[in-house]
Amino acid sequence: MELTLASSASAKTALLSCRQMRLGSPKLPNVWRSSLWRSRSSRRNTSLRTLALSTTVGLGNTMETPAANAQNVNYMWPDKKRPRICIVGGGFGGLYTALRLESLVWPDDKKPQVVLIDQSERFVFKPLLYELLSGEVEAWEIAPQFSDLLANTDVRFFKDRVKCLYPCDHLGTSAPTAGTVHLESGLLVEYDWLVLAIGAEAKLDIVPGAADYALPFYTLEDAHVST
Repeated sequence: MELTLASSASAKTALLSCRQMRLGSPKLPNVWRSSLWRSRSSRRNTSLRTLALSTTVGLGNTMETPAANAQNVNYMWPDKKRPRICIVGGGFGGLYTALRLESLVWPDDKKPQVVLIDQSERFVFKPLLYELLSGEVEAWEIAPQFSDLLANTDVRFFKDRVKCLYPCDHLGTSAPTAGTVHLESGLLVEYDWLVLAIGAEAKLDIVPGAADYALPFYTLEDAHVST
């Protein structure tokens, strides 16, 4: 799977609303695909592989989480027999892992149930973030909502933050789950496999003066502040 960067010219002509995606296999906006990066990237024909730990996190819906002051509540998976995969982090690694799992052909009793967790309700396509500043694209074109991207899939999305991870003892064989993800809302998500795709965070304090005089440019909020 390739990550692609659209040129300014193609960005003006190849924009596709996430709400106009066809039914079937998940589709990403064409603005992310028609790019110079496709021909120049050294990552051609490389598969996106995310390390999956034997721990865990479907219907492309944004699920309501308990109120912040609510007591802990166990998430009820739709099927008690099929594998449960929990993906923490909705960046390139997390989102593309969820979409890849959804696109594979599985026996009915083996198709994994997938939950995607991210602290934001939007996926940010960072290679095009600069075009938001130049006015060449609108916010929804580079930061679509997860609910739109996953609308035609069985992946279920939670907008939440992880409070703690509780992996089980993998030497044991009788445990009914490989672990539990405890969310700040109080929701407890048991899993069979856990994918940690939380990405990285810039440390401005490493460079003297950066914390006071530099503006981070990593999120949609950063782009709005820069304007």
